[in-house]
Amino acid sequence: IALANIDEVVAIIKASRDIDVAKSKLMDRFLLSELQSQAIVDMRLGRLTSLEVEKLQQELAELKVQIEYFKSLLADHKKLLALIRDEIKTVSEKFGDPRRTEIVPDEIESINIEDLIKKEEMVILISNLGYIKRVPVSSYKSQGRGGKGMNSAKLVEDDFVKQLFVASTHDYILYISNKGKAYWMKVHEIPEGSRASRGAHIKSLLTVSPNEEITTVVALKDFSENQYLFMTTARGVVKKVKTSEFSNAKTRGIIAINLDEGDNLVSALLTSGKDEVVLISRKGQALRTEESQVRSMGRSSRGVAGMRLDDDDEMAGVLLVNDTEKMLILSEYGYGKRVQFDEFSSHGRATGGQRIYTVAEKTGEIVGCVNVKDGDQIMCITSQGKSIKLAVDEVSVMGRAAQGVRIVNIERPDFVIGVDRIAPEEPEPEQGIVEPEQEKEPENEISEQESQEQDQDTDDTTEEE
Repeated sequence: IALANIDEVVAIIKASRDIDVAKSKLMDRFLLSELQSQAIVDMRLGRLTSLEVEKLQQELAELKVQIEYFKSLLADHKKLLALIRDEIKTVSEKFGDPRRTEIVPDEIESINIEDLIKKEEMVILISNLGYIKRVPVSSYKSQGRGGKGMNSAKLVEDDFVKQLFVASTHDYILYISNKGKAYWMKVHEIPEGSRASRGAHIKSLLTVSPNEEITTVVALKDFSENQYLFMTTARGVVKKVKTSEFSNAKTRGIIAINLDEGDNLVSALLTSGKDEVVLISRKGQALRTEESQVRSMGRSSRGVAGMRLDDDDEMAGVLLVNDTEKMLILSEYGYGKRVQFDEFSSHGRATGGQRIYTVAEKTGEIVGCVNVKDGDQIMCITSQGKSIKLAVDEVSVMGRAAQGVRIVNIERPDFVIGVDRIAPEEPEPEQGIVEPEQEKEPENEISEQESQEQDQDTDDTTEEE
């Protein structure tokens, strides 16, 4: 525009008082933008030559061609993607470096979630109202015999801890209800909590009916044809089933045992099919018998008589005979002892057994029994949620009729509800301060003569039966 009207442009600039006025007049005269008018007033006179004029005309033509190209590019998405691809390739060739990793064709391996979970010993707690949680064993400090323990659960009113056992995060947990149904899940699937937390309700984890309650729990590594679940009811009925029968139980459940009306499952343990077991009652009787006397049964069967009980007696538990271990017995009010297996001779099933504990008012009945070795630790739990962890070496080895020593300092109406052994491979936890005994009591051993007389009487009765 300026070159085509150069004489008029020069006249406007010459007649203007300053550059701003010149720009304004050029904008008004030729309908230019401020940028265009600025370019005109900045133009040198040398650009008025014929050569410069041709350059400007050529530049204008090139700009028009580019404008048309960019318009067509924006209108065609495929052409735009092709341009982007070419530009990326050019940048890669100019600035790229060789690949530092190698892509190898191979099958994709499925990841097992358990490979990501640490193997760790856990204390599993189940309350009377059905709350369950798992807490690392390392959360509990070791205390001396006679300690009061520490709180293990923040329970609602009228609730109390009903069951306690120790298992690894990779173990299976087999639950058996008061209706005789079995369910299982992995330990790591149980919600983890702190010592003081309440936990989750077990019915939110298992598909159980409204009137069904979990009464027995057992931990196992796998479901095998060569491994049996040996069950004991409160009325002394026993039953043996292959663990492979429960592989499909999972959270919906299958029948494990048909219970008589008013009876309930007390204990279950894993056996090889050729073991010896010791059945222990709450009133202090024990029957050692061969497992082979109880044949393997189907899941829906009732079972057979295991031990004959008095009318006011019930089963407290069952233990596997192991000559390298001892039996640890614990009573309601915190008294306990260790007993040798060889103190008991083997008898036929459905007999009354021999004396293993002298029950008294201050001791209460037997509530728990567990196999232990020297150097092991045990975990005891009370109805009010207090727990105590201690070394079994602090519990004396005594005769069959002795009442034992105080293991847990119970303040009534609280009472002990369970005991379990902590696996020996569990790493040494932080040691707490050993609490002093609240009161020094004699170990309440009955004299050797009395013990022998009681044992002889009981043995005679068993042999007659």
